[in-house]
Amino acid sequence: MPLLTVVMPVRNGALHLRAALDSTLAALPRDAELLVLDDGSSDGTASILDATDDHRLRVLHSATGLGLAPGLNHLIEHSDSAFVARMDADDICLPWRFTRQMRTLERADAAFTAIVFMGPSGRTRRPDLPGAISPAAAPLQLLLASSLCHPTAMLRRQALPAVPYRSVAAEDYDLWLRLSAAGARIVKDAVPALRYRVHPEQTSSQPHWLARRARDSADGSTWASYLAAAEAVGLGGAVSPAGFEFAQSLQLPPDADADTVRTVLAGFAAIEARAAGLGRRDRYSLALRLHSLRRTVARRADHLH
Repeated sequence: MPLLTVVMPVRNGALHLRAALDSTLAALPRDAELLVLDDGSSDGTASILDATDDHRLRVLHSATGLGLAPGLNHLIEHSDSAFVARMDADDICLPWRFTRQMRTLERADAAFTAIVFMGPSGRTRRPDLPGAISPAAAPLQLLLASSLCHPTAMLRRQALPAVPYRSVAAEDYDLWLRLSAAGARIVKDAVPALRYRVHPEQTSSQPHWLARRARDSADGSTWASYLAAAEAVGLGGAVSPAGFEFAQSLQLPPDADADTVRTVLAGFAAIEARAAGLGRRDRYSLALRLHSLRRTVARRADHLH
């Protein structure tokens, strides 16, 4: 049984898969494996996987295509390591990622890192916002927005719920909120450990994903997770569906009006007040985030008039 399993679902990802595989395998510590699900690909994905001669690589196949959340659960079910990490088939793993994160998990249940954004060709665009997130600050940061990048995740298996990923649009944010509500210790390292590729084909850029996210907001699929995370830190009465939708998408609801804006800003104020008990560094990081989000709300509000 390896100590670490890195799970990577891929569907028609031949264009960038080679770089993702090579960088991940190069970064793996001694007692680790890379477990890939070829989720019904019809391009050259299977050929690239077949040509990768490395005993640390295991490949699962789905002929019909499971989809992202069921595919990730399938990968987790077919591993038995103490730690589970995520990796996407279009990103590049930096050499120090896994060793740093495994040290972090000596004092945490879920570890994330900052990232460096790159374009479709791999050219660096800009780094992630700097700043670590501590276990004390993470529950409040998650109520503001998801600043945890999914393909940087490494988690203790024992911290995962029975069904880790649910079939909602923001399956990652939904899981982080449920972990937070359960009291998991969540940490973000300020040192980037992943080059994150931004391109038109990625899932979060597709119209069907945006439409599904809107449905999730309307039917409460992830709102319930958000509310539970807020209640866990005594803020259940301070958050709102409008604040949740902004946290999930950085957009005001389509029917937003001046009252909606006031409601979102009141939620920010309640979170800021609760942060008064955090350490100085955590308060400073959260204040910077709030400043940026308030400016975003103000820009969105300008379009209401």
